[in-house]
Amino acid sequence: MNQKNESGTRFVGIVALVLGLSIVYAWGNNVMDRFKVARLTDPMRPVCVGRYVIDLPDKMKVTYRSVFLNGFWISNRRESESAFHARVAQREAQINAEQNTSGLASMEKVSTVDTNGFTGKTFIFGRKFGYYFEGPLRVDYSNVAAEAYVHSQGISFNIITDGYDPDQVHGIHEVIARLRLIEPGTLPTTPGFCLGPAMFIDPIPADWTEGVGVYAGFPEHPDLALSFYTRAGLINTNGDPGRLARHQRVYDEMPLWRKALTRRIRLGARAINGVQGEEVIQVKGGAGHTHVYFFDWERLADPQDVMQPQMHLEISTGHRRDGRRKPAPSFLGEPALLDLWHTISSSVRVRPTAAPASAP
Repeated sequence: MNQKNESGTRFVGIVALVLGLSIVYAWGNNVMDRFKVARLTDPMRPVCVGRYVIDLPDKMKVTYRSVFLNGFWISNRRESESAFHARVAQREAQINAEQNTSGLASMEKVSTVDTNGFTGKTFIFGRKFGYYFEGPLRVDYSNVAAEAYVHSQGISFNIITDGYDPDQVHGIHEVIARLRLIEPGTLPTTPGFCLGPAMFIDPIPADWTEGVGVYAGFPEHPDLALSFYTRAGLINTNGDPGRLARHQRVYDEMPLWRKALTRRIRLGARAINGVQGEEVIQVKGGAGHTHVYFFDWERLADPQDVMQPQMHLEISTGHRRDGRRKPAPSFLGEPALLDLWHTISSSVRVRPTAAPASAP
């Protein structure tokens, strides 16, 4: 009898020891993870995105994409002035060698740019013809492509569109006239729309749309990715029910086995520095599966107010660079990921500005 009691006591002791070690191990991991977050987020730097600012860890590599203004797509690169002129000359020669859909010379107009410290050229070309019917009446139309290449202080900008109204394509020069470089390492106080090393200054016409996206990640931890975009202007969001409603619709349509692998950590309205939005935090994966985390915060736009754009902030894990389909495990645990999300998302705010700039 004593032997049975001793065996039982020994078994309980072993179980208690294992549980205790597991708790200590989990606690230790959480402490180390949060120490990692503290190191990753020290220091932080403000990043200007459209008319807003977000603080991102200085260790994150940041790129700007999907920048548009008034129907023109904008990108930039660092290059020497000689390399810029060579590239533009090559592009001009390429267009001059082309024909439009009617068999005529593609190039219609070349203009020289020399304004606000920027030099370069614009090309109007590639006219396409078509028609449609309004009842029995045939309506003919045409559209053109437009490209602008400008350079200043070692930075080049490409401003490009296709399928543009020929009567409105002169707007490419209005876009260029608002372009200004930003002093490196500074947060501009001039009202306008930021896109990394430069901005488009106000006043920007009310019927222009504007948008920019920022993508960021830690080079040493490619499993985690961040994106933040804003879109403003006359963008119709009336048919969008919002982030929470879209999430619930997708969740309701999930099969039961997928619901069992989805844990919703946080759902609800969340205001950040006076900006009303909706937040969805969830993790997908279960026993034997890599846990993949999704953090989302979104607000819908007021189409009539550029200071209230559509915004979407997202952090997700599971990314990998080796081409394999299986998600990569996160380098941070859940509590640390929540800390990182809270630190970054809580910094979203309207960029403070001084007196309005004069019209270009």
